[in-house]
Amino acid sequence: MMFPPAIIRIRIIERGCRKIRLWLPVFLLWPPLLLVAIAAIPFLLFLIIIKPFIPEVRRFLRKLHRLVMLSCSLRGLRIEFEDEEDEIRLQIV
Repeated sequence: MMFPPAIIRIRIIERGCRKIRLWLPVFLLWPPLLLVAIAAIPFLLFLIIIKPFIPEVRRFLRKLHRLVMLSCSLRGLRIEFEDEEDEIRLQIV
């Protein structure tokens, strides 16, 4: 089972100066999103019931599923930028 990212680590290194490390706790957004999902259950059930009759609903549910899968697949992503003066590393855990 895939889980959404929990932490985003950002590290900025300036040559000859200082290092900046940031930890952004994405898991703090999970409880509000869970409340929104619980509140949206009746609406989603209604959409699933009328899905065979309206093709736009089918497309909406497919896009919603793809958005959730995309956010879950970001786990483990590493991005590194470097030039003559600075170095930036981003890691999604």
